Amino acid sequence: MRYLVLSLLMLSSSLAGCLLEEEEPEEGLAFGGGDDDDDDDDDGGNVPGPGPDDAEEAVYFNYDQCHIVFRDLSSPEAETFFIWNLGVNGVLQEEPYNTPGRANLYAIFAPAPADATHHVDGQDDFDHYHIVDASPESHRYDGTWDVFLVFPGPNFDPATYKAAKSVFKMKKQISAGILGPITPTPDAGFDPLVLNAEIHDECDD
Repeated sequence: MRYLVLSLLMLSSSLAGCLLEEEEPEEGLAFGGGDDDDDDDDDGGNVPGPGPDDAEEAVYFNYDQCHIVFRDLSSPEAETFFIWNLGVNGVLQEEPYNTPGRANLYAIFAPAPADATHHVDGQDDFDHYHIVDASPESHRYDGTWDVFLVFPGPNFDPATYKAAKSVFKMKKQISAGILGPITPTPDAGFDPLVLNAEIHDECDD
């Protein structure tokens, strides 16, 4: 599986060229919920911040940054997906994947600011950042996510790339060939991934 993901990253890099001027995104590019969900039907509730055995990872929502939490990383019951420790109950094994009503988390395998990059020591090739299409104030949000992967596209240039910070911006980069298509985890050689990781803070600048 490691070699399959590496081959996808290498293929994307080999196709890199000059950046194209961005175009309007195509309809229906995103799976599940689609564009950023700005509905304010729920208050989101109060979620504890990370404890001493937890870890938080940054996510972008509608150009703002907030953080999801993975719990109890050192527990023998913590679950690992490829190289990423997702904590206890971080993976919902029995939940259906790619469900239209569930919020989506997109893992973008491209450069991002250091405070937004999900990095594992010794695994630089798999650095990525996250975009979500719902926040705790969104009507579809329940702290679970269908996870999709996005790799560099044929017009990707790591020297000039600027991280997309919303689903809308991501889709524009996909339309321009800067990023590749949205890829369900099984299409990249992984199991379906339904992630259980709540946002614990406000999504703001």
